[in-house]
Amino acid sequence: MRQETVSIDGNCADADAAATVSPRSNLGLAVQLLELIAGRKEPVGIVELATATGTPKARLQRVLNGLVDTGLVRQDAAEQTYAVGNRSVHLAALIRNNVPLPRIVAPILEALAAETGETATFNAYHPQEGAATIVSAVESRQSLRYDLEPGEAVPMLAGACGKAILAFLPAAELATILDRRGLASIHSAIDLDRLRDDLAAIRTDGFAVSGERLPGAIEFAAPVFDAPDRVVGSLGVTAPRERLAEPFNHGYAVRRQAARLSELLGCGEQHPIALSKHDESSR
Repeated sequence: MRQETVSIDGNCADADAAATVSPRSNLGLAVQLLELIAGRKEPVGIVELATATGTPKARLQRVLNGLVDTGLVRQDAAEQTYAVGNRSVHLAALIRNNVPLPRIVAPILEALAAETGETATFNAYHPQEGAATIVSAVESRQSLRYDLEPGEAVPMLAGACGKAILAFLPAAELATILDRRGLASIHSAIDLDRLRDDLAAIRTDGFAVSGERLPGAIEFAAPVFDAPDRVVGSLGVTAPRERLAEPFNHGYAVRRQAARLSELLGCGEQHPIALSKHDESSR
């Protein structure tokens, strides 16, 4: 017997895709419910789902029953809650394996490059090597620009793109990277105390700003997550210093677009970086 209950205050799922299916149809409602349930770390109940969707509980129950019957949603009758089912997990794995990361990243990079007018990159983190590389790049259309190519290594200890990743790594993993690299950057020896101060500031701000990687350039970057506690890379913008005026609002643009990308990669509602009014005002 299927029971009732639920609560949604927010999630990192991408609403744009679901908007193409009318929530007034049962299919649209099913998609909306899957997004809400998948965006939660804990099982949720029907009362809160009804509140979040504005749907009468009788209709909501019928759609949930269908999701449970197909295995997309799992019900705990004793707790009167719903969670993601094994079939949804399987579908997510198929999609992840068959949709190349650059294809997911492309529209975010295009939007970031168009908004800032500067070269934008997605930099993937490789945990086993403790390193990062540029996976995708969209060049600025301005005559004075920085051309950054996919496949290029990203310095982890110098520059915003690497530091945005370092700032959100577990302490033990960060220590391993520092030991492995001997605290040497591409230009000079790293001051460990200064580095730790930089990483603490990045965790507070949600983005990094640096002028140390490329001569005459300012680099902005924000971390990208596929789970609340797992950073998988960074989104960055590189611009000539002479074209920028303080305050450097590109940092807010990068932070906002990195949050969007995190949503697309499956980050749940416990996203570790809170956006602010500055993220919207930077448009």
